[in-house]
Amino acid sequence: MFCRIPPDGRKPGSVVIYRSRARWGKSVKVLTVFVFALFGFIDLLLVGRVGMVYLIALNIFFSAFLLGAYLFAPRAYEITQTGIVVRRILRSFEIPFSSMKRVYVSDLGLMSMRLFAMGGLFGFYGLYAVKELGRIWVYVTRREKVVVIENRNRYAISPESNEEFLEILRKVVPGVIG
Repeated sequence: MFCRIPPDGRKPGSVVIYRSRARWGKSVKVLTVFVFALFGFIDLLLVGRVGMVYLIALNIFFSAFLLGAYLFAPRAYEITQTGIVVRRILRSFEIPFSSMKRVYVSDLGLMSMRLFAMGGLFGFYGLYAVKELGRIWVYVTRREKVVVIENRNRYAISPESNEEFLEILRKVVPGVIG
């Protein structure tokens, strides 16, 4: 589910006005390194204790898991003529301006629960339940000071500079920032 296009999202296809990279925050860096180290440690622990076929199968599983997480993680955020695009290697999507009600900055905080999501490996993305915001589709690489987009659903993104992103958005779609 974390890899699917969320409700109200559509495939992007418009001219890009502004693009912001999705830089990893400290927690994403730490968690990603930890997962790689954990998988390596498990491999070292099992060498000589299990059969080679089992070890190869386990490494194929680890590699597929890591590759899947990487391919669906947020890479960039774009403001286009028709919406905000969450750019991923696979399955990028656009949140159309026509359905936006409000855009503002908020913290995701630590009081959140993954409903069906990735929790820090290459980013935080998927469906979360956040105490202050309710159910929200999260596509961030840091948890503090994220841009929240409201329509029928809520989305969270983490552009490099919230101020610059919102300033450009304010010019393109007046009336939704607040």
